[in-house]
Amino acid sequence: MFLVLEPCDILLAYTDGISEAVTAGDEEWGEDRVIAAAQACRDLPAAEMIDGLIAAADAFTAGAQHDDMTLVVVTWLGKLIRCGDCVGALVAIFSKAARVRCSPDALAFT
Repeated sequence: MFLVLEPCDILLAYTDGISEAVTAGDEEWGEDRVIAAAQACRDLPAAEMIDGLIAAADAFTAGAQHDDMTLVVVTWLGKLIRCGDCVGALVAIFSKAARVRCSPDALAFT
């Protein structure tokens, strides 16, 4: 199994502290809200997308969130500067066992 990112694709990885963020009344933010919030800020740079998603989760929970909230956003711009060090370091974030295959048109994570 592998994931291929093509130019302009966005990969969003998050911990359960994001999707399971809850209000004081125990209402869960949930994956549908995570997806809607991500789609609302998909045109932003990755760092701003993370800020927007964290802000949306914080607004939903009104400060009631007690779990860690971790996000990784990867935006594939369609260019490789170097195929190796920078891409390999990125893959290590997701899994120590991951491998990456590079071509001029796409990245493949296996």
